[in-house]
Amino acid sequence: MGTAGAARGVDGEGVPVSDLTLRLRDEQRQELADEARRAAQRLIRIHRAKLDELARELLAREVLDRSAIDRIMGDVPPVARRAEPGLRVAAAHRSERPGE
Repeated sequence: MGTAGAARGVDGEGVPVSDLTLRLRDEQRQELADEARRAAQRLIRIHRAKLDELARELLAREVLDRSAIDRIMGDVPPVARRAEPGLRVAAAHRSERPGE
């Protein structure tokens, strides 16, 4: 009899989970981290001139107050935070799982 579905570890709530589930969670976490890194790199590329200007000001003054930051970033629109389809999968609460 195989052990592929056998519980090998526990989740954050102490519930036993299989090696497959643990691996899938690790892969999803890694993909989310990679996605966040790509988004940060994209923002840096798009706004590189502003980043360089902030760096120059910091080197000259060591500290920037809100007005200096607002002056430098004034023409940059705020980042819209939105849910995007993809790997973001919400697990069912324990009470919502079939058979419980």
